[in-house]
Amino acid sequence: MSKISHLTKSETRIFENIREPSIAVLSETNENFEILIAKALVEIMTDLGIRKFPEAYTQKRIVYFLQTYYQEMSIGELKLAFELAFMDMLSVDIEHYNSFDIKYLTRILNAYRVYRNEKRKAIDRKLEHDKPEPTPEEQAQHHRNFINRIVDAYEKYKNDDVFEVRITWLVYDFLLENNLLEISENQWNVFIEEAEKIYKRRLLNNKSNYNRRGRMQKLKNFEILRFQYPNELSKIRNIAKELALKAYFKMLKEKEINLKEIFIKTGVYEQRK
Repeated sequence: MSKISHLTKSETRIFENIREPSIAVLSETNENFEILIAKALVEIMTDLGIRKFPEAYTQKRIVYFLQTYYQEMSIGELKLAFELAFMDMLSVDIEHYNSFDIKYLTRILNAYRVYRNEKRKAIDRKLEHDKPEPTPEEQAQHHRNFINRIVDAYEKYKNDDVFEVRITWLVYDFLLENNLLEISENQWNVFIEEAEKIYKRRLLNNKSNYNRRGRMQKLKNFEILRFQYPNELSKIRNIAKELALKAYFKMLKEKEINLKEIFIKTGVYEQRK
């Protein structure tokens, strides 16, 4: 039986949509992000019976609010929020007076967020209750598969000089925790300094017109941002971890070290966590 079969229809819809890429992810990785938002708004306004699409400035403000205050939501959730509002499942007035503006958008999304957070508690309880405990053999296999993916990534780097590691911070943390990677405080500071430069360049080179003002504000107040915005500092740290991992791969390659043999000899390959 599917693990989501125990969920109600509304819980299933929420569960499916929260698994989609968030607005934060799409805005950074999908060059058609603004088009996707526009299409979602057209669908929503068609259902609302609003025929006139917002002016360009209002559209920009909508995108700004979505990226700033609702970045954890997916585009699917935006549409679902209004669908639930139509069905009178949210505690909110859906009267729009033939106008789709920031005030109306945030009213619906705030009500949806409250509803979703309550539903997620029920969803998590049901899924956790139905989730089977992995057997020791399954745990060991998952552990080996993870290490094999690291080894494959290193082999690709060694043979093709191509660095392709998924979730670099997770691999970095894993190597560090198992004493396979040693980074001194001075080395870490160097990586952080370079990561800050890279992050600044990414902000500067982002050609999207959406939230440009926000990006420029981050650059202007970068030193303050580092200490007052944990999410931004986390991005910088993750870039630093990627740089450190690249340096580790480079060292292994130059010294002609077999990474899988290291995992095996240190006993890490057969560990079960």
